[in-house]
Amino acid sequence: MWSQGAEMDTHKAILRRLKTQPLNEWEKKFWASVSEALTRYGSLTERQGETLENINAKYTDEAKTARAEWTKSFTPAMREIMVLVAKYYEQEGTYYLGTARKVLDDPEFVPSEKQYNAMCRNKYAERVIENWRSEFLYGVGQLVLIRKTSNVYTSLKSTPMVVIEHMPKSLTPGRGANTYKVLPAGRDKSWTFLESEIKTLR
Repeated sequence: MWSQGAEMDTHKAILRRLKTQPLNEWEKKFWASVSEALTRYGSLTERQGETLENINAKYTDEAKTARAEWTKSFTPAMREIMVLVAKYYEQEGTYYLGTARKVLDDPEFVPSEKQYNAMCRNKYAERVIENWRSEFLYGVGQLVLIRKTSNVYTSLKSTPMVVIEHMPKSLTPGRGANTYKVLPAGRDKSWTFLESEIKTLR
């Protein structure tokens, strides 16, 4: 087990080393804060020490090499996925907002591998991309009906409808999210339905 003095010496050495590294804005503020704390109190809290060591690990030669290789391997296809997912999370306003805004504000931004995997390779992001790339099941001019399981527009449930337009894609993880403009038989007003709400007229 380290003595408090040895731990303090280690943290001082890390702080000296990090002073020469290209820290981001948050890391610079944290560096200044723990530098002051170490000078004033002679030690850091366990949480501060762990965070400092995690930052230090980002700037080892091995970590720098790995980051350079990741940046080099970051393809246009990966960027396309990242931008779509960032737009989804921005409109949701919940998770990954910091990363999403960096992506949308800076067309040259390359996230860390950890950031990319967390934001773009979770099940919701994968469904968003799957929906965005999916083909429309029903063509313009095709006859459709509202599904019996649908709880919308019950007055139209047995009415044949013709697809008159494919609506713009939406960024959503919901199944059957493609949207159609349809014209019910005998009506002069068009309606919009999700793919999950309609079926082929047989």
